[in-house]
Amino acid sequence: MVNAGNNESGDAVMISGDLTTPASVQRDAGGQRFFDEQPNITLRQIVHGQWDESISQEQMHTLLQRYPDVRYVWTANDHMAFGAIKAAKQAGKTPGEDIFFATVNTPEKVLALREKGNISALGGGGISLQPALH
Repeated sequence: MVNAGNNESGDAVMISGDLTTPASVQRDAGGQRFFDEQPNITLRQIVHGQWDESISQEQMHTLLQRYPDVRYVWTANDHMAFGAIKAAKQAGKTPGEDIFFATVNTPEKVLALREKGNISALGGGGISLQPALH
């Protein structure tokens, strides 16, 4: 994700899933570790979007009011990324240019957003880009 922003310094926020599921706890730890290792990026806040697009959209609106210069957004799944991107666009931000998004999961919609540059970093696995044989 940092390379997408040319190693520019800036603030980051994380939109995690929830407080208790192993997937959320482990993804949080990985995201926090990444930001802790970036001397030029300050992780400002972690919120929990409950794996939901509309909740994360509302949270991103609040985060952008609180941290208007945020450059980096990490989400624990694609649906929360969709909500956060909507909020950023509504706030006049251009994903992939002045705000960079990273997410986990690789459905077709998020792959298309990655291709367009709206998602700057993507983590996922278990996908096949070849058509299924029937």
